Amino acid sequence: MIKHFVSILISFGIIQSIVFYFTLRRKDYKPNPSNKILSYFMIIISLSLVGRWFWVNRFVREYPHIYLLIDILFYLYGPFIYLYVKALINQQINLKKEWFHFIPITLHFLTMIQYLLLSPVDYLAVIDRGDIWVYPYDWALAMLHIAVYLLLSNKLISDAKDHESENYSYKSEIDLLAKLIILMWVFLFGWFHSFLVEVFDLNFMVLLYRFSIFWMCFPMIAILVGYYAISKPEVFAFKKIEKYEGSLLTQDDIDHIKSELEQYMKTQKPFLMSRLNLDQLAEMIDVSKKDLSRVINECYKMNFFDFINSYRLEEFKQNVNEIASKAHNIFTLALECGFNSKSAFNSFFKKKTGITPSQFVKKLSVS
Repeated sequence: MIKHFVSILISFGIIQSIVFYFTLRRKDYKPNPSNKILSYFMIIISLSLVGRWFWVNRFVREYPHIYLLIDILFYLYGPFIYLYVKALINQQINLKKEWFHFIPITLHFLTMIQYLLLSPVDYLAVIDRGDIWVYPYDWALAMLHIAVYLLLSNKLISDAKDHESENYSYKSEIDLLAKLIILMWVFLFGWFHSFLVEVFDLNFMVLLYRFSIFWMCFPMIAILVGYYAISKPEVFAFKKIEKYEGSLLTQDDIDHIKSELEQYMKTQKPFLMSRLNLDQLAEMIDVSKKDLSRVINECYKMNFFDFINSYRLEEFKQNVNEIASKAHNIFTLALECGFNSKSAFNSFFKKKTGITPSQFVKKLSVS
């Protein structure tokens, strides 16, 4: 039953990855670097899942070389995950200059080519005798290789979030990309656990299905990313802005913009817009976004995210007495003050006050 379910799931993944590849390569679809990399990744995924399908359905002994080729593809997962994240964030990427990422798979292929040249009968005999020295080190090295690239991807996302806070008053969809990388970490640890089960020769049937399920999660996550890239391309849109580029302000200019900004924030309260960004606020007060960013950073020692949320926090404090009337709860009031999520409100509130919103309200009611 489980085997049948896994086989169906793999078949679905193969079809989806092929469909996504052709969709991403359509001439009328936006030809950006990230979509190009993702389309290549979809081909790798489809080949990987074909190999897994052969293994689950017990065809591996009839076509043993296919499974060996699929094992080699492990060394493409990490680089393509990293390059996709890099292309999304930086917008531009030259694959020819990223050649060094493919050194490990080249070395691995050269190591295994002697076995690929064997006949199926001879190759199976080598496996049965345990003469392929690279096992079980191959899986361990593949997992380590993927882990290194997940770490590099985490670093890119962390840097992107730092940049994001300079331009947005809310947490944008790049958080989804971060969560997908975290999910990949979870499944990588599951794969590692399955590897330990095999090394120590524990229950094979438990290993069979756990290993299949965890191994397939990498392709399934990538296919999910493919779905969003096609159906909702704005989810992973991320525009890089150079800090202060084009800003030629004098001190008088800075003081004037600061005065205009404070007056506008006080009278018009644009911070009540939950998805306010730097571009919108700059247009409202008729200054360039580079100049506005510079004024906020230099005059208030804050990024845009903290600057806007500080006004929202003060608005919340001024209106918090409404909670006592039972007409509002804490989060409802936070939404009215411009926060767009409970987690963003709670974390920012504690960051600035040292206590949680509920503790603040309780303390206020006691006093």
